[in-house]
Amino acid sequence: MSQSTITQKLITISIAIIIFAGIIIAMDSALATPIVQVSDSTKECVNVINFESTFFADEVYTCESLPTKYTHEWVR
Repeated sequence: MSQSTITQKLITISIAIIIFAGIIIAMDSALATPIVQVSDSTKECVNVINFESTFFADEVYTCESLPTKYTHEWVR
């Protein structure tokens, strides 16, 4: 094998690893998005369901400290 062939294979493998790591981190972020339950009658926050994250610091959100990004769920 020539030096350029080895270099091309290493670059290809490196790019594949970076893409795979990015997908895993994006999935972790999406699966750790909290659910904010809002009352159907009062339109106010009732509960926040937090999920664990593998790669990021786990923050515990409450109705007083809502996350910037969350899934909205209406409850009775």
